[in-house]
Amino acid sequence: MREKLLKCVGGLVIGAGAASLLVGAGSASAAPLSFDGITTQFSENFDSMGPTGTSAPAGYRVGTNTPEGPTVAVLDVTPGNAYVEGDHLGKLYNVGIVGALSDRALSVVNAGANRRVIELAITNDSAFSISTVSVGYDGEQWGRDGSTGDRLDFRYAITPTGTTTLADNSASFVNVDTLDFVAPDAGAINTLYDANAAANRVTFAGTPIALASTWDPGETLIFHWTDINSTSLNSGLSIDNVVVNVTVPEPTGLIGLGLAAVWPLLRRRR
Repeated sequence: MREKLLKCVGGLVIGAGAASLLVGAGSASAAPLSFDGITTQFSENFDSMGPTGTSAPAGYRVGTNTPEGPTVAVLDVTPGNAYVEGDHLGKLYNVGIVGALSDRALSVVNAGANRRVIELAITNDSAFSISTVSVGYDGEQWGRDGSTGDRLDFRYAITPTGTTTLADNSASFVNVDTLDFVAPDAGAINTLYDANAAANRVTFAGTPIALASTWDPGETLIFHWTDINSTSLNSGLSIDNVVVNVTVPEPTGLIGLGLAAVWPLLRRRR
């Protein structure tokens, strides 16, 4: 979101005052992205959702603890208007600023014990075992209620072959605290923000992650951004401009020597 926050889903219209939202019915689960050993970067700015999109982009799912599917709601926000916490509580949004038709982000507002989750899944369809990836993204705050220090908790897990999701509270997840987004809380409480303003966002440059175990062929690497329930109310937090880079190991051995000669050419063709 680099302007105003908009989001939509088909169906029932709910809300009043500063925002109205459409809540859509459930939809099929989004398939993971594919790492083929040649394409090593996966980037997403969520702009493809547009101002009325009701589905998260390919590879992304949203839900409560365990992401159910790609369905999101559309939220139309005017910065400076009142943030009515009850209008947004427990929702997942395609968000952007009013009038900003092309600049979108993926947003969550938590409610109670059922933590809201954004998930990105990538399946290793290559012949490589991967030990290192890097992740970068923009964390954005588009509203604030009475709480302080709301955050999106970043974690990852590697699933067995054929498994494409895990419950967010699963012991299989590994926390990466350096990629947690803590709300800046730069503006007044009970107010909607322009999350594109520097004071309301944090940019995480590509942060290397040494995986706790290798990400082997056939396995799926899952990233979660989880809205941790605050002790008070809940602010509106979102992610944007996500970039994941996969570090491919250098070829070794006699076969590797031949592959090493053509590998730069293959990389250029992607």
